[in-house]
Formats: sequence, C-alpha cells, structure tokens
Amino acid sequence: MQTLSKIAERIINQRLIKFAKLNSLYSLRQTGSLPQRATFGAGISLRHWVQEVQAAGLKASTIFLDIKGGFDNVDHSTLLRRLQTKSVPDYMVKWISNFFSYRQCAIIYPGSSREMRGINTGIRQGSPLSPILFVIYVEPLHDSIDPTREFILSYVDDIQTMVSSNTWWMKSMLLEAAFTRINNIATSLGLEFSTHKMDLIHWRTPREKVTRSEHPIVGDGECIQPAPKAVKWLGFHFENNHGTCTHYGNRLALAQAAFDRIRRLSFPGGRLTPYSG
Repeated sequence: MQTLSKIAERIINQRLIKFAKLNSLYSLRQTGSLPQRATFGAGISLRHWVQEVQAAGLKASTIFLDIKGGFDNVDHSTLLRRLQTKSVPDYMVKWISNFFSYRQCAIIYPGSSREMRGINTGIRQGSPLSPILFVIYVEPLHDSIDPTREFILSYVDDIQTMVSSNTWWMKSMLLEAAFTRINNIATSLGLEFSTHKMDLIHWRTPREKVTRSEHPIVGDGECIQPAPKAVKWLGFHFENNHGTCTHYGNRLALAQAAFDRIRRLSFPGGRLTPYSG
C-alpha cells in the first residue's frame, strides 16, 4: 500500500506543479521545491539585487528568517481553502483532502496512556507532494513588501527580506516595518519565525572604508544585532562587503578535515581497508 501511495503522490505532485505554474499558485520569488529553481539561483538573485541598489547610491540591509516548524504547522483547512479559491481541479482538492485525513498522533512518555488523537495541522515530511503544498501555503508571505524599495526571496522555509534607503537609520526603520508586515501574515497562517535563527546584515560595497553600521532592529520583541562577520544562508556565507573569504575558508577547512580523517585510516602508499571505519 505504501508503494502505491508513493506512486499516486508523485503523480498528483507532477500535475499540481504544472497547474501551479500556469495559474500562479506560488510566487516567482520562491526558489525551493520547484523545477529548475535551486539554492544557487537564490544566492545569485540576492547578490544581484544588493549590487543594483548600491549602484544607485542607496544603502541596503537584509534580515534572514526561518519559519519555525515549517511543514508541521500547515493548517489543513486553510490550505484546502486556498486550493479551492485558486480553481485547482476538484479531483485534486479531494485527493489532497484525503491525503490529510485520518492522521493521528500520540505523545508518548513513561506512564502515559498513549491515546491517539486526530490532528488538523502538518503535512508529512518525506512525501513528494508535501514541498509543493508548503510552497503554495506560504505564497502570501511574498505579497507583504513594497516592490519599489523592498525585495523578498525564499527557499522553502528560509526567507530573506531586504530594504534600501538613503540613510542607515531610515533603512533600519523600513526593515522593522517590513518584518512586522511579514510577521503578521505568518501569524494569520498559524506560522511563526524562530527568533534565535534570525540574522541581520548591513551591506557595504567592496571599496567602502567607513565603519559598518551596528544599528540593530527589533523584531517580534527581540533585538536583532547585525552579524559580526558573515551570515550563512542556503549553505553560502555572505559577507557584508561581498567578500568570499569566509565561505571558501570554511569549505577549505572541511575538505582538509576530511582529508585528515582519510589519511589517519590508511598507511602511507596504501589503501583503505574494510576495517578502517
């Protein structure tokens, strides 16, 4: 049964992706869980937008957000209602509704009754259908910006929003306002951001010699300080002056560590043995 279910999920997934693309069920600023939209494209887009803003003589800052729980907090009724309002074929909506139905869980601890209870939130991780459903669910988050001076980009549940202005002070105020708007939309969807995973970066040009801005912003009751050196987003370390030393230094250190482990497991001029692990 599980094999047949996986086949059916993959078929519905392919049909829903095609329908979603033709009918704009997801934002073009979403780069995850979609064909030909990978992390590399997200990083390049962010870099390009920052450089465009700086070429116009403006200041830019970015806040990086992570949705807490992600797939676990998707509300079934809200998602199904969105699919219906977007004119998704009725058979797909019914199939997805059945995909959610009859889900139960129990909290298990010593002495517990282990009583199973029905759940109305969360989509199953590991299913080929879950990523596109999540992308459709969080689509409203991308509509919270002012496109004339703000830029938002996401990769599944990792979101960055950036603002630009003439001064550092005004830019920080705009960034706080942008975060408030996106946070309110997330709350309406039953989602929230992990405050301990928030990062802030004030961008500089490579030739800019002035002291970098240390102005923090306040988000969801938390004071978010600018990253001291670099911010890691989607596997790449972004430095505030567009440098790459931090990223490639980390990659080189990981490669060196892997080489050292292999070297310790084999004698000079020899090869790995079945007992090396």
